[in-house]
This record gives sequence, structure tokens and C-alpha cells, in this order.
Amino acid sequence: MGEPLRYSHPVARPQPSTTTERGSSRRGYTADRLDRHVIASGRRLWLQPMLEGKLTKSAAARTVSVDGGDAMVFLHTPRPPTRDEWVQCMEMLERRAATGGFSKARVLVVTDGGGPDVVMRGELQAFFKKHGHAPKTAVVTTSVFSRGIVTAVGWFNPNIKAFAPVHFQAALEHLGLTRAAPRLLRELTEMERELVPNSCLALIRDSGGSPQA
Repeated sequence: MGEPLRYSHPVARPQPSTTTERGSSRRGYTADRLDRHVIASGRRLWLQPMLEGKLTKSAAARTVSVDGGDAMVFLHTPRPPTRDEWVQCMEMLERRAATGGFSKARVLVVTDGGGPDVVMRGELQAFFKKHGHAPKTAVVTTSVFSRGIVTAVGWFNPNIKAFAPVHFQAALEHLGLTRAAPRLLRELTEMERELVPNSCLALIRDSGGSPQA
């Protein structure tokens, strides 16, 4: 789990206000005034998502149609998924299994450190056992903690591998999706808009997803 946010700018300690400006509170800054302070203080990266309610989400997921089939794509913040978010992820897997194409499923995960806890991993293991298949999975991360989760999941899914952001193309090779790189990056960038900025995804973009040497 990421470090709690700490703010040194005076905006983090709003004083009582009697303004009646539209959208204002009787105590503290309006969203517009807070946003202006955020820009001035260089703290927009974290505070702007907070204003938009994005800090309440820990993960985003979607199914992406690419050449050769579909890919299930997950983007995680440093925090573990909430219970509701995990249920949505499992429902996505269940829908995929219901189509009869789960044996061809491929999973791409980009994470800043968040991932399933021990209870969630148990549910994932039961799901794979129920359907008799563990999908090819690539986890792209810089987090030691996330690599530990990959090791734990590897006990019941031998098809999972972890990759550094600079080896994004190698991750896609593992999934057989090398030609889908531009599409997947676009989808991940759209998913990022639902969350706080993702440092791992930024590293992938900065490196150009260079193949592993």
C-alpha cells in the first residue's frame, strides 16, 4: 500500500470561509480555488485526481479485442483492489469462461504495486481449478511486492510471468500479442484516466516498450 498523502502547502489546511460562491463549502476552499492552488504549488499530479474522486478507485479492468482474440487488461494503483473491484474482475473472468474461450484467454496486468490479497488469490485458484485452465498472464511492474504476488500465484498458474516496464514488448511476446502493442497502450492510457497517474505505465511509454535485451 502506498504512503499516505501528506501536504505541505497551505491549501491542505483550509481555513473557515463564509463565501457563497457556487459549489463552495462553508468551510475551506472551493474546488476551483483549490485547483488554482494545486497548479501553483506543483501538486496537481495527486490533488487533481482527488478532486475528481479518482483516489477512491484502486484498479481498472476491461476486455480488449485484438488480433488473434481478446485480452483481459488490468491496471492497478499501489493499493490492493477493493472488494467490489475484485468482484468485478472475477465477473469478467466468469463471462470469458462462459463463452467457451477461456482456454485462449490472455491477461495483461500493469501495476504500481497493488494486487490480490491472500483471500483473493484463493478465489482465483479455485476459479482456475473449476475451469481446468490457468491463462497466460504477464504482469508489468517495478514493485518487489507485486513480484512476490506473481511468485505466489505461480504456484497454481505456471503461465504467469513478471516483467519490468522496459521489457513491455517481451511481456506481449509471452502473451502472443506483440502486434497489439499500440492498441493496448491506448487502452491502458484510457483506463489510467479512471485512476491516479500510473508510474509503471509512464515508464512503459517513456521506454517505448523496448524488447528485452
